[in-house]
Amino acid sequence: MFAVFFPISFIIFCLLSLKNENYKKKINHIVFHIITCVIFLILIWPLLWENTLESFLSYFEILGQYFGAKVLFLNNYYNSTALPYSYLPVWIFISTPILHLIIFFLGFSIMSARFFGRFINIKSNQIYNDFWRGTNEKKDFFILFNFIAIFLGIIFLNIKLYNSWRIAYFLYFFIIYIGIFYINIILIKLKNINLSYNFILKFIFFLFMLLTAIRIIIYHPYQSLYFNMLTPNKIKNSVEVDYTGLSAIRFLNDIVVENPNKSVVKIGVASWYPLSRMIELLDSKDISKIEIVSNKKNSSSDYIYTIGISEVDKNLYKKYEIPINFTKHKELVIDGAIIYEVYKKK
Repeated sequence: MFAVFFPISFIIFCLLSLKNENYKKKINHIVFHIITCVIFLILIWPLLWENTLESFLSYFEILGQYFGAKVLFLNNYYNSTALPYSYLPVWIFISTPILHLIIFFLGFSIMSARFFGRFINIKSNQIYNDFWRGTNEKKDFFILFNFIAIFLGIIFLNIKLYNSWRIAYFLYFFIIYIGIFYINIILIKLKNINLSYNFILKFIFFLFMLLTAIRIIIYHPYQSLYFNMLTPNKIKNSVEVDYTGLSAIRFLNDIVVENPNKSVVKIGVASWYPLSRMIELLDSKDISKIEIVSNKKNSSSDYIYTIGISEVDKNLYKKYEIPINFTKHKELVIDGAIIYEVYKKK
């Protein structure tokens, strides 16, 4: 979506900024941008290396059919094309480091106020009668325009989202840019303030970065599950966490260690996640020890592995209900977030 929307928004932006004496230059600029965008899109996207146009068009059909599970969000299961409007904003807020959120909101406020002020004060008889004053401000406006347009487009146009906001991770580029915009303003002002205030401000920035690094270490190797310090455990456990199933290899290794004398361990899965694809990551001598049973035979398995991914609403359907002859054996919890749960036959 971004690959398509970005050049379109750039063209709109350029057309809005056209001036009579610059038509030829602007049009050449637009054509150059489109050509280079298409070239680099093909170069970095192996899918387009053969049958480029056909592959590009078929991608959107594949994307629409790819994810067949429901999306767990705040303890409710939704269709991936009918998510609440709060889905993207909430995910950005809970999974972005606090420092990044602070500088982004401050930078966004300043940048928006500046361009809104320019807009309402545009007059034909003024020297400065545009949204920007100089090339840098023009770039800032372009970034702001794209961020707002894409962000609102994803929310209100029913763009398919799932597995947190990974489909929209490219928005992080805009978040960081706007945050750096604010830092640049601060650095300029630091030149004119007392050195003690300068040191205090830099120390605060360093402290926030250190805390972010510590939290990344805490979540390792599950950094895709990152939640900031403002996120309560109740929220962490009401959304999808280990959507990649990375924890499955740890679970399987633990099972092998727990059952050294058992020739075959039967494992059931009480979720949509295909645990079988992780067996190949085990040591070759351990692969034959694991047997994945179908969901319908979970009651005959030795262990049941479950995460929050489901193609049905677990609140309404009992497809993945844990059989009564199983009790919770263990769970993996990181920073209050339950990564997976394991049930063992009594």
